[in-house]
Amino acid sequence: MRYIIVSALAIIFSQVAYANESFAVKAAEQQKIGVAIVCVGDRDTQLDEVITTLCKDLAFSGQFSTAERELHGAVGMKHIKRLFKEGFPLALFVNTQIGGQAIEWRLYDTISGTMILGKKYAKRGAVPRVWAHAVSDALWPVLTTKPGFFSTRITYCRSSAKHLGKKIICVADYDGTHEQVLVSSGALSIAPRWNNDPKNPLVFYSEYTKKNMRLMAVDMKRRTKVTSDFDGINMLPSFSPDGSQVVYCASKGQGSCQLYYCAQGIFEQLTHNDGNNVSPTFDKEGKTVYFCSDFETGRPQLYACALANHTTSRLTTGGYCASPHYNPQRDQLVYGKLIE
Repeated sequence: MRYIIVSALAIIFSQVAYANESFAVKAAEQQKIGVAIVCVGDRDTQLDEVITTLCKDLAFSGQFSTAERELHGAVGMKHIKRLFKEGFPLALFVNTQIGGQAIEWRLYDTISGTMILGKKYAKRGAVPRVWAHAVSDALWPVLTTKPGFFSTRITYCRSSAKHLGKKIICVADYDGTHEQVLVSSGALSIAPRWNNDPKNPLVFYSEYTKKNMRLMAVDMKRRTKVTSDFDGINMLPSFSPDGSQVVYCASKGQGSCQLYYCAQGIFEQLTHNDGNNVSPTFDKEGKTVYFCSDFETGRPQLYACALANHTTSRLTTGGYCASPHYNPQRDQLVYGKLIE
């Protein structure tokens, strides 16, 4: 999409009348790119929700400004040029195919009047918002060269209005909207984590009982099961990118919290020290686990453990470093650090 941005800037500069022979640019601000979301043909309540959601999705990052438009009839060059004159370098034409089983979309460069990409999305499920997120995911790499994230969901715990002092487990859309409660048993439930299985998404969380903090799993139909019930602490699982490996924390009633590795036919202890080893997170290849431990300095530091030989190396040297999480797209760790 870089060529579209350049073309738009070229037109803006070509329309400036210069009073002097030279000028200097001292500051620049990135301008949002206008995208018209055009509903083609009849607009029912489902398509209305799709259009509204597409506008919200594409505007979410702040890179694009969106506006809804309607078109009754076939898409023609005059409609595309009109949108350009209205300030939209990009136009997305959306309609529902005959029979209503698919959504067709076409993205146009209004400057040149050419179509950039057009596809059909076969509706899955019965929620129009979900259909729109899927279309946004397909559009995002074309617009930004980055993978789409709109169909992803977040999980978190929050205070329960019904059970004072208790926490419930929720899921929501990528932007925090459309919250759904997964767990509201009345127990104190904390620290939810997703598995990496899009075909069978599960949320793992820790639940306080009278004897321990056990590790639970819940599916999207709110069915729960116990997954680790050792004495003491069982919590904070991390799954490899392909979902075949998991590392989590357990104390087994021995005081210190250690990391345990699970894979098909394998269950073994990764760390063997007198400290607390928590917050594991896999690298993108599933060969290294990053985690937090206080066994050397008495204050949490970040470590890396090679799964091939269980060799552990320290990554940080000072401060209070905790809660690492690895980003496979950027090949970076993010973590919290207490200073001063």
